Amino acid sequence: MEQEKRRPGRPRGHPKTGGRKKGTPNKITGDLREWLAGFLNGSREQLERDFAALEPDERIFAFSRLVGYVIPKQQAVTVEAQVEAEFKHLQKLLADAPDDAAALIAQKILELQENTEK
Repeated sequence: MEQEKRRPGRPRGHPKTGGRKKGTPNKITGDLREWLAGFLNGSREQLERDFAALEPDERIFAFSRLVGYVIPKQQAVTVEAQVEAEFKHLQKLLADAPDDAAALIAQKILELQENTEK
């Protein structure tokens, strides 16, 4: 009889025990963020002088690298992906809607399909 392969970790269906609870921040990461925020706030004037002393092309490069940490990058969405997302949403509405609303939704789906085929 062949021996069953064992998987590492806890068996499926058994509850998680020990460790951090879901959503609990990592203490080291929190401490590092706090230290870095304090450092940046305390060094703000020097950092601004250093930034101003950079050559224009270096300043643009540094700015473009730093701004990604403050402003989230936007996900590029193609027209096809946008239409597909709207189509799926309409299908869900159609499944949950009363008959008169379903007819309107079905009409909109047909219009979307016609527009994407052009």
